[in-house]
Amino acid sequence: MSEAKHNVWNVLALALGACAFICLGLWIYLLNTICSSPGVPNPITGNVFAYNCHGSIVFISQTQRILLFGLIPALVIVGLCGKAARKRAEAL
Repeated sequence: MSEAKHNVWNVLALALGACAFICLGLWIYLLNTICSSPGVPNPITGNVFAYNCHGSIVFISQTQRILLFGLIPALVIVGLCGKAARKRAEAL
């Protein structure tokens, strides 16, 4: 029974680690593409939120805004949970 629990914690730690790397990759991709957003607001495409990108104002969508400010806290939470799962797997 202990071997099965050990495997579950290892799989959980691996999955959370993969999620952390996916979040990091998405954040890097977002930062590389956000400056190419339009320079004028466009309500049809949803680009209505002003964002200062290295001195030029671009307008980003609601999804980009949520990802911009939400991926780092998600990365930290998932990373800490993965670390806790790895520690739990080693303790068994």
